[in-house]
Parts: sequence; structure tokens; C-alpha cells
Amino acid sequence: MDTLCQRAEHGLNYLNNNVDRRRGCLPFFSTMFKRDPAENRHDWPDFGDLTGRYVESFVLARRMLNLAQPGEVENAVRKLLISYFNEGDGLSYRPKPDKPYYSTILRQPYDAHVAEGFDQARVLWALLTWYEDTRDPAVLRRLQELVDGLYRVMVKRDGYGYYDRPTFTPGLVVDQDAPPMPHQFYFSGTQIHPLIECAKRLGLERAREMAVRLTNYIVDHSTYFRPDGEWHCPGKEGQEWESGLLDGHTHSRFATIAGIATLGVAENRSDLVAFAKRAYDWFAANHCSSFGWSPEFLGRYGDDNEGCETCAVMDQINSALALAEAGHLEYYEKAERIARNQLMANQLLDTRLVRNTVEREDTELSCFHNVADMVRGGFAGWAGPNDFIGNCDLHYCLMNCCGPAGVRALHDIWANVCRRDGDQLRLHILMDRDDPTLTLHHAQPAAGQLTVTAKTNCSLSLLPRSWWRIETLRCAIDGKPRTVATDGPYLDLGRLAAGDQLTLQYDLPETDEPVHVNGRDYTVTWRGETVVAIDPPGTIMPFYTDRRV
Repeated sequence: MDTLCQRAEHGLNYLNNNVDRRRGCLPFFSTMFKRDPAENRHDWPDFGDLTGRYVESFVLARRMLNLAQPGEVENAVRKLLISYFNEGDGLSYRPKPDKPYYSTILRQPYDAHVAEGFDQARVLWALLTWYEDTRDPAVLRRLQELVDGLYRVMVKRDGYGYYDRPTFTPGLVVDQDAPPMPHQFYFSGTQIHPLIECAKRLGLERAREMAVRLTNYIVDHSTYFRPDGEWHCPGKEGQEWESGLLDGHTHSRFATIAGIATLGVAENRSDLVAFAKRAYDWFAANHCSSFGWSPEFLGRYGDDNEGCETCAVMDQINSALALAEAGHLEYYEKAERIARNQLMANQLLDTRLVRNTVEREDTELSCFHNVADMVRGGFAGWAGPNDFIGNCDLHYCLMNCCGPAGVRALHDIWANVCRRDGDQLRLHILMDRDDPTLTLHHAQPAAGQLTVTAKTNCSLSLLPRSWWRIETLRCAIDGKPRTVATDGPYLDLGRLAAGDQLTLQYDLPETDEPVHVNGRDYTVTWRGETVVAIDPPGTIMPFYTDRRV
């Protein structure tokens, strides 16, 4: 099974190639490959949304691969991102085109020059990650100006805040008595997580205040989540797309949940952690599989006609990791199962269906050449539980927001493999990692064995999996048996000197799980946390066909 870093290398290939060099390395949002020739096409998310995700994910991929310097494409995308701050108010704007272009997303001409709330969340993440990579004071100043710009257009009440519109135009003066717009979780709830991270990592007090205000609105003054955690999706048939469907958008719901849980930890508010946990658990129990498939929307076509977008997989992983950080350690195992299975399966490594054998001239918006090479290493926008081609009308397409989202998800799992506190190392995610402190190798699904090589003197502990039988574990240091003790929720594996190699062996039974997801019944075969088969299998680009031992 590939390592996280091997998958990140494929993702970096995608980031470097899925761009339009005619337009300064502007990413392509849509890839349509049902026809020959396959088409890469620009659309309005290319700008703050997609460029922001690319800037962030370039840094995260390089961090995993120990690549210090950005390359030509990364620098070009950074330049594009900065160019969207062109109105002097701190916000990131979609540029005004010379003439309207046809949006295949909205199915109508589009030329809006606006700063959209969802875009600003992506740009916050981009600037934060970029600054941490370079410590460039100009990037920090841009980030502070963005926070100040968002604060200016926020309607502020006693202890909470919200926005009165989804998009902002240059020169706008917001009425502080205006009521909240619908869909705050989509346009502003997605800002909570990057805002609180700006506060935690950089000490930006205004970012902390905004995160608290937005959270208090969603938790105390909205009905987006019911008391038992149910996702309230009031959009109705016949409404406009944004008002009728965004309430069921899984990606932004999970992004909001991750932000609320992270804020709960930062502010020592157990009520917020409990709120986030109820919302996560309700969705996982009613709409998601244990291996990570989830519908892109609730209430749009019904679960049976939805695909799984990798953006939602990323934010579900973020939510699980935030809950684990809050003390619910069992969510590390949930995050690992999602990463090993739906996330890994969603990465596009086999591009045989992406064909460019028919010659067609490129246009201002579209590219019809070498598309397979451009998107190899990207991630699915509408996958099924058993096949890259999902059970929805959009199945032969990629949403290229999912490419950088998949890279970020790989990074976030990798970053949570172990936690160091002095000379104490705690293993949480049992997937391969090689860093200055240790080398961890897992043998799943071939065998139930972990191998840890210490690079420094340390005390090692490990979070066991829920299905392990502790009494059957076999542990050795350089071949000499070692007793495994328990230390609260962890296994205490004792002291290791630099160069010591520890092996831990555990029974790895093969089990079948009946699953009803995506409106269909499946039998999922597991070895540990790894899906090795699913029945019925996929028929076009099937998942889990090469994991049998």
C-alpha cells in the first residue's frame, strides 16, 4: 500500500501540471472526460478559491516531501493570488473579465467582480500557510488586512456576529442593523477554522474575536444544527441554487464543525466540543460510511444519486482530528480509516478514461490537449463507494478544488501520526512516516505489524485500535521481547535509544461489514483499518482491487 508521502508526490505532480500557462498558471477548475477529447475548463472558482487552495497545498506537499523551495508554478500561483487584492479594502476579489464568460457551473454568463465569503476562508488558509513557510512580512501584512477587511463587513451583535450577504462589492458600507443572510455556515462558518488558527499560531486577537462571534451565531442564534446534532437543511425545491441547496453542502458543514471543535479546545469550551461531536456523529450515523464515503449534498438528489467529493473527505478528517485533539481519542482511528480508504481510493492515478485522441483547438477558457497528464494525481469530485465513477449525473467530471483538498488531507493525517512532548513520543495514526525523530512502517493489510525505528532517545507510547486484543500483542526491541503495559488510553512501549528498532505484532482478522450507503447495500471486507474488497465491486474504475494479500 502506498505511503502518504508517495501519494503527496503524485499530488504535487497534479498541482504543477493542472494549470494554464497562457494565463500565468491559473488552475483549471473543471475537468470533463466523458467525451474525447477530454476538456480542462476555467470557471469562477479558479480565483480566490482554487488559487488559495493551490498556494496552501503546495506548501503542505513540500513539507511532507522535505522540499524547501517553491518551484516556478507555485511562485506563479502565489503571484496570481496576491493580484486579487486589488480594491484596497483587504478582501480577495474575483477579477472582472473583459467580457462575460459562460459558467458551466451556473449555466449562465458570469462576470461578477466580488469578494465571496467562501473564497475568503480559502484565502485565509493560503496566506497563513504561506507565511509559516516563508515568514515574509508582506504576506503577514496581507493576512492581517484580510482579517481587518472581514471584520469591517461583519455585522456585530452582543457576543456574536454574522454577514448580511454572501458576496461583497468594492466600496460597500454594511448596515450594522441588517439581518443575517441564510447559509452562514457556507459563507462564514468555513472561516472559523482558519481564523482561530491565525489566532493560535500568530496571536491575531481580532481573528480570535471573529471566530468566537461567528461560532456563537451558528451555535446559539441559528437552526443549522438541531440539539441532537442533526443537520437542518431547510432548502426547498424550486428555490435558486444557492438558497435551495447550500444548506445541505457536506464540505462546508464539516469545515464549520472542525472550526467549532478547534475553537472549543482553544477557548476551553467543552460545550462547543460537545456541539461539534453531536453534529459529526449524527452525519456519520445517518449518511456516511465507516470507510469515508459521504454524499456531496443532503437534500439535493437524495443520497442514492450523490457522489463523494474529496473536499468533504478532507473536512471530515479535519473534524475527526479536531475532536481527537479535544480528548476524544477514538476519532484518530476514525480519521485513519477514512484516509486509508476513501481518501486513497479517490486519488486519480489511472487516467485511461481521460482521452485526447481527437484533435480540437484550445480556446480562451478550455484546454483539449494532454489533459490526462495534467490531472494525474488529482482527486475525485463525485466518486462512488466502490468506483471512481460515482452514481450521479456528474460522474465523468473532476472538480479540481478536490485536488488540493486531497493533498491537504494527506498532510493532515501525516502531521498527526505522532505527537512529541519533550522526549515522549505518542503514536496516534498508524501509517508510514519518516522524520527526524522516528521511522514508522506499517504492514497492513499484508500483516498486523508495526515497525518503529527511533532516531533519538525517547519514551514511546501508542494509541491501540479498538479491535485489538491487548493480551495477544507481541512486542520486541531488536528481536528481544518487551512487555507491553497500559498507560490510561495508551500502550506504554517503554524507552528506546537512538537506533533501536521496535516491532509490534497484532492479530489481523479479516471481517465483513454490511453497509448501506449511497442508497445501496454493500459488503465491505476489512483487514484492520484497511478495506481489501467491496461487493458488489465497481465496474468502470473500481476501487480496492489490488489490496488482497
